[in-house]
Amino acid sequence: MDLEFGRREDVRVRDYFAMIELKTGRLLSLACEMGGMLGGGGRKDLNTLRSFGHYLGRAFQLQDDLLDVIADQKRLGKPIGGDIIEGKRTYLLLTALERARGEDLRVLRSILKAGGRAGRGRLPRQVVVRRVADIYRRTGVLRDTERLVRVNTRRALTSLDLLRPSPAREALRWMAEQLVKRAS
Repeated sequence: MDLEFGRREDVRVRDYFAMIELKTGRLLSLACEMGGMLGGGGRKDLNTLRSFGHYLGRAFQLQDDLLDVIADQKRLGKPIGGDIIEGKRTYLLLTALERARGEDLRVLRSILKAGGRAGRGRLPRQVVVRRVADIYRRTGVLRDTERLVRVNTRRALTSLDLLRPSPAREALRWMAEQLVKRAS
């Protein structure tokens, strides 16, 4: 799914959200729902858990894309900017493409055109990653992505409020809260 998505030139932000729903959102939704089934939950509880997983999956993927740009490389355990170098169609890149103008837009388009070869030419990888991260800052994409992580995490937590109090509910709440705090 990611590979086909990466080859398309007509990808928009709404397509990105549809893709992460199929990738991360569905996985977490089903995992939460299965946990509810194993725990003897009724239909209402299973729907609530599915909703929790949906929003948590969305928040997780957005946070993952964000960390690829802003994380401390040592804490992350891998070089940052992999998505940038690959020209991966993340929320950050797609939104920046909509907002950028002039030289910033040219830089972003050249990364997409490089198709995974950015950082192998005359500009070193670190320079390419730093330039794109600066564009993300200037266009407000980093701030907006952080906000979307919080919004989706809050929606996940709000859905948990529909479940009766239990240690399992609190464990899910803790997991969702850790997601927003994670740095790697």
